Amino acid sequence: MVKKIIGYAVALAGVAVLFYSTFSEQIKLPFTIPAILTGKYLMIAGLVMIILGVLFSVQSSKAKQPHEVPIYEGEGKKRTIVGYKRMGK
Repeated sequence: MVKKIIGYAVALAGVAVLFYSTFSEQIKLPFTIPAILTGKYLMIAGLVMIILGVLFSVQSSKAKQPHEVPIYEGEGKKRTIVGYKRMGK
């Protein structure tokens, strides 16, 4: 769940950077951006951020299946482990 939230935040920041790179002449920010990070470099950074954000948010967070599960004998408090069953590879 945390990866999805981080992914959404990174993608949203990428959209903001892409939007700023497109309309940088009309938008006035309270801070200055270095001259190197203008135009196409800023647009590429925004696109990379969007792609990374989408990849983070799409990743599934399925629970991993254990490799071995115990086999019990008996019931209640008198259960004892008699072996282990392998699951998958």
